[in-house]
Amino acid sequence: MRLLPILIVILVAGGLHAYVGSRLVVAGMLSRSLALPILTILLAAGVAAMILGRRGFGSPFTLTIAWLGYVWLGTLLLLFAASLAGDLWWLGGQLFQFLSHRDASAAILWGRRAFASAALLAALWSLVEARLPPRVHDVNVGIPGLPAAFEGFRIAHITDTHISLLLGRSWSQSLVARINAARPDLVVHTGDFADGPVEPLTPAVEPFAHLAAPHLFVTGNHESYSNLQAWTTKLRTLGFAVLDNQAYVVTRGDAHLVIGGVTDFNQGSHFLGSKSDPAKAFSQVPEGPRILLAHQPHSALAAQGLHIALQLSGHTHGGQIWPWHFFVRLQQPANSGFAKLGDVLVFTSRGVGFWGPPMRLFAPPEVPVLVLRRSVSL
Repeated sequence: MRLLPILIVILVAGGLHAYVGSRLVVAGMLSRSLALPILTILLAAGVAAMILGRRGFGSPFTLTIAWLGYVWLGTLLLLFAASLAGDLWWLGGQLFQFLSHRDASAAILWGRRAFASAALLAALWSLVEARLPPRVHDVNVGIPGLPAAFEGFRIAHITDTHISLLLGRSWSQSLVARINAARPDLVVHTGDFADGPVEPLTPAVEPFAHLAAPHLFVTGNHESYSNLQAWTTKLRTLGFAVLDNQAYVVTRGDAHLVIGGVTDFNQGSHFLGSKSDPAKAFSQVPEGPRILLAHQPHSALAAQGLHIALQLSGHTHGGQIWPWHFFVRLQQPANSGFAKLGDVLVFTSRGVGFWGPPMRLFAPPEVPVLVLRRSVSL
């Protein structure tokens, strides 16, 4: 990370710490004399976590610092939301006092404490939710013109694994075992495979070589942060077919299913030298239903008019930590599940890993298995 981005991060994070700290002091949940030293240490840990996360942590000591820092950052986000709610509660209390001429200071104080306490409890639960085994579940989807040979074809959709030293080999082994148990015909991964350099994470990613079904991959934005070329090379050694604006055709008898994959909507042109191009992915392919693999739901807007029956995406994590999923829609046209974007039906998965804080709140990890149907009764 360069100096200017670090300074911006420190200023923003410092402002959040100051705001949240002041509200905790007002609520009587943090001593005024201890607020500055405690918040300074937490700020340093949070900034260190973001820097170490980009560099792959390195040692058990830095891993511990990064984990603690990221947990605090996730907790800070929840406390920030709770502080905003507490301020709205304060405004309501002031209005009540003005209209009723009755003292509401005790209710205001307990309201602030209740919001902050709820945020802390939510932070504890989010640590548990993030490490829950991903729910592997069938999702039926109607594909117009689906040949009879592909009725019931099963596509396991992995995305946003974000493998790091926080998610090791045993986690990957468990994930692969759960996917294989679902007996998919095809496995697709729609990006953000890992966070960190290839070498230290090799033991953690090796279990993916044991995926039983053919497996495809398209790049996400995070591949560009950790040596994209090295990771795409590694993915190929694990048996993934990496689709760089290319298509993979599944053939059963005379029938075809065309799976096109594009580079990341934002990062492809900068790091692969290949701008995301859905039209190129489907050029010179046989007739058959078309499925697009694209890391970001936003890619559907560039895929209009290409007769795509289904797009599979990730990137959003389903918001990862409530209530921040509301802000996903400011950057993406879909958050999770099905959405119709123009003439493209998009399914966005919440994914299985996490980025930054090792936390998920009301966005549990999942591996949807898309079951292709000639028709689906709604």
